[in-house]
Amino acid sequence: MTLMITLCLLISALSFNYLFLEKQQQLLKQNLTDTTQHLSSATEQYIDDHKKVIEYAANFLSLANTTNDEWQPMLSQLHTSYPSFITMLIADSNAQVKAGSPGVMMLDEKNNIKNMSISDRDYFIQSFHNRQLYVSSVFKGRGFGSDSIIAISAPFYQNNNQAQVAGIIEGSLNLQFFANIDNQNSYGEKELLVLIDDNKKIIYASSELELNEEDEFTYSDDKGAYHIALNTINIRDLESTSPEHVFVKKRLNNGWELYVLKPLSPLLKTAEQQMLGTFLMLIISIIFTFIISRKVCQLLTAPLEIVANQFGNINNDDLKSQVLDENSSKEVFNLYQRLTNSKRELLTHQLELEETVAIRTDELEQANKKLLALVDKDPLTDLKNRRYAEDKFDGLLDFCLRGEHAITIAILDLDFFKQVNDTYGHLAGDECLRTVSSLLKQEFKRDTDIVARYGGEEFLLILPISNALKIEHHLNQFKQKLAALVITSPTDQQQFSVTTSIGAITANASFSTDIDVWIKVADDNLYAAKEQGRNKVIINVINE
Repeated sequence: MTLMITLCLLISALSFNYLFLEKQQQLLKQNLTDTTQHLSSATEQYIDDHKKVIEYAANFLSLANTTNDEWQPMLSQLHTSYPSFITMLIADSNAQVKAGSPGVMMLDEKNNIKNMSISDRDYFIQSFHNRQLYVSSVFKGRGFGSDSIIAISAPFYQNNNQAQVAGIIEGSLNLQFFANIDNQNSYGEKELLVLIDDNKKIIYASSELELNEEDEFTYSDDKGAYHIALNTINIRDLESTSPEHVFVKKRLNNGWELYVLKPLSPLLKTAEQQMLGTFLMLIISIIFTFIISRKVCQLLTAPLEIVANQFGNINNDDLKSQVLDENSSKEVFNLYQRLTNSKRELLTHQLELEETVAIRTDELEQANKKLLALVDKDPLTDLKNRRYAEDKFDGLLDFCLRGEHAITIAILDLDFFKQVNDTYGHLAGDECLRTVSSLLKQEFKRDTDIVARYGGEEFLLILPISNALKIEHHLNQFKQKLAALVITSPTDQQQFSVTTSIGAITANASFSTDIDVWIKVADDNLYAAKEQGRNKVIINVINE
């Protein structure tokens, strides 16, 4: 009882320590998460506000149709209103800087206007040639200074004509904003910040981390032998098995990543202190329990030792021989024999059971494979069924969206199929469906093509990566081959042929994400083909 009570106390203490450390980790993670959310929101707001400034300025230049002489005073006034830009500039269509702020940076040592070109800068190339608002990765400035900057640029147009780019306007963000945010986070134990751009280069890092702007951010997230629920990171010593910090990261809307870190050592120190206290209590409890248990055992075992001494002359070998000897106690010998036989029977039964389980498992796997094949296939034609085609459509759509490919969806209906059944019988109708299915698989045999039985005498084609100029010819070619195909009735060997009406749509994958919209257009075209006398192909080619 004493040992059990002591054991319960020790388990309780260890459980308390474990739960306490888990709670600390949860609180720390929540704190880091809240800080990350707050800082990421502030960063995104900072970027978005200044993107709007550049965008509005570009729109003003496009609408106002200003001359080069008017650019400098306008830019200086704009920079005064938004001092968060270190510098601002306007360049013409030849990438020559025509206005800059502060204006003194436009002058050389002799107070002449500098001849500066930004044709090699990404912010000019992206804005001018791609005609879009652009936020650059971090880079070192030139001409207007050598600070590390983030450039925001946008194109403006001649007489607001979207076809003629007159130049670009650019503002270089002051990265000191992130240092101000970092310094404001001074209550309690300070979190450390690392902000990297979409090229994994450091935009800003807390000074305690001793990281340089524009360097590539490299780290190791190996936890080593530590069992910790938090994410850990090593920045200085990537080979170390002892993590330096815990962290939470968030990906910003523009592709940047924000890391918020805290040193791991305080948490480890707390854990060490608690575990040390627990082990001290463990040692004291074991010593105390040993002393009490020894006293209790002496009181309980003294009478038993008197009885045990009567058998003191029997060693282990003698005892073993007595148990196994047939002349020994019948009950002991029978018990030994029964235990031995039971063990042997149990092992035999276990082997038989394992063999049976293995056989049943293999049979079940084979049955599941057959069932899975039946679920996706039409048993008569061996084509995929409607359910399979609709399930696979989303995957093919995503594939074509990434490659900006067109998709063709076609519905085929055999003309006057009911007359085939009425004239030659249902077995001939089944043979007709199988023959048409075989021809479909021969004509549309790419790995990406889906040929399915849509229901009755209707078939569905889903053809990704379609050539809009050739698909109608391909469908007409299939229609002609089917019309020329001779089908033999399996019952009376009579020969007949069938034709088909086809309605289809070819469009970019962005046309619609709903397969029912595609099928509705194809079905309308199929109806039109029947109205126009059947044995026709009607296809819509949508270029959007």
